[in-house]
Amino acid sequence: METTSARQQSPRDVRVGDLRMYIEGDWCDPANGRRIPIHNPGTGEVIGTIPDAGADDVDRAVRAADAAFADGAGEWASRTVAERRVILDRVLVTLEARVQEIAALESADAGMTIRNATAFHAEGAPAFVRHTLEQAPSDVPQGLPLQEVPALSANYLRREPIGVVACMPPSNAGYMMSLYKALAALVCGNSVVLKPSPLCAVTSTVVAEAIAAEPEIPADVFHLVLGDVEAGEALTSHSLVRKISFTGSVPTAKRIMAAAAPNLTDLTLELGGKGPAIVCDDADLDQAVDGILWGVMWVSGQACIAGSRLLVSERRHDELLDRLKSRLATIKVGDPADPDTDFGPVASADAVKRIAHYVDSAVYQGARIAAQGVLPEGLGGYFYPPTIIDGVTNDMDIARDEVFGPVLSVLTYRDIDDAVRIANNSDFGLSATVWSGDNVAAMAIARRLRVGTVWINEHHILNSGIPFGGYKHSGIGREFGLQGIEAFTELKHIHLDLSGSTPNPAWAILLGH
Repeated sequence: METTSARQQSPRDVRVGDLRMYIEGDWCDPANGRRIPIHNPGTGEVIGTIPDAGADDVDRAVRAADAAFADGAGEWASRTVAERRVILDRVLVTLEARVQEIAALESADAGMTIRNATAFHAEGAPAFVRHTLEQAPSDVPQGLPLQEVPALSANYLRREPIGVVACMPPSNAGYMMSLYKALAALVCGNSVVLKPSPLCAVTSTVVAEAIAAEPEIPADVFHLVLGDVEAGEALTSHSLVRKISFTGSVPTAKRIMAAAAPNLTDLTLELGGKGPAIVCDDADLDQAVDGILWGVMWVSGQACIAGSRLLVSERRHDELLDRLKSRLATIKVGDPADPDTDFGPVASADAVKRIAHYVDSAVYQGARIAAQGVLPEGLGGYFYPPTIIDGVTNDMDIARDEVFGPVLSVLTYRDIDDAVRIANNSDFGLSATVWSGDNVAAMAIARRLRVGTVWINEHHILNSGIPFGGYKHSGIGREFGLQGIEAFTELKHIHLDLSGSTPNPAWAILLGH
């Protein structure tokens, strides 16, 4: 079944109608009849609706998924990893045939530029996920060295599926992360309930279409639930959900942890950041200027890994700021459907208000707007211009909180020790960047930074073979790489006695007579 009612390749023309959920092998509407409008951030127009599922819808999906898992004895969980990988690769092939459509849908729904929606999401996501599936841990037990104490034994480790996994992708990478989370969980033998952000749910229905169309994936193994707060709370508090994989904000993650606590549900949380970008005095500014703007302005600043705090020495501050201002003026702000556009809207009207509040607060606290992009006349939708704020100190709200918008805060440091101190003085610890002409010195700085990823003379590069996640309030666990996909499994130890002795010598501790 196709849930999208338009197949145009331009985001301007996309109309999706009333999308539906996929539960128990059927496309369905919510039992409560509620719906949420879908706004195109580039125009502000309503392009369709998604269901606003209630607890009853969620319960139906989770119970069906749990029954299909059947304590690991279900049809899908009983297949080998190799068999599941072949089947899921057919899902990826199906999606690769819909690149232009998926790009248009993601741009129209999330507001990202068509260039980004095409290259990073529609074209890039299937290859990224295919490599992820290749890293799925084997279901063949791994033998350990023979043990001789207290008696001769063979020991094995085995990776097994967890059960029902709640996959909850974010608003800024809906297609990429829906595909990654759902297929990574499925290749490990789990059952899945996918619940995307209501701000970016359209391409999740495309993922669901491709999975539902694959005849060798049992219908009850995968479910798509669409909705907002009630659906999220019902899913994360459900006693039959054994794993939650969530990407999003810290406040939402705290509510998820509280909901999951009574059931001790396993969690992977990839959350926010306040990434420092440290520019050393020996940095190549021609390289650093473009890299800094790429690091903070990509996806209109709506990236957890954005380098939103620029740390520059007092000596090089003026020169770097002048260069950033000149380069910022060349970034073309406009209609995300236009292939020439560099920078598009943010996700919602509320996002515009939130970003403006932080900028106004920074100015009130003593900072100043050093540069701001120009919004062309006649733009509809939800736009906030790319902005550079100078004179920021690390105690200001704009330096402490995740703005999640296109705002670069410029802070100065005295020496590298001071820079590291400022960088680490944050509740977040997701990512950081070091710009330097000395690789040895840059590596020494990287080792001192309390973050999960440090890029040296680069930014935003993620790899399906490398684990990603953060320290402190930036999350729990890792996504991507072997560590990321192993998070969708349980680790079992099997002990096989080889001594042949009865009783075992250890038993004498209790049975000494």
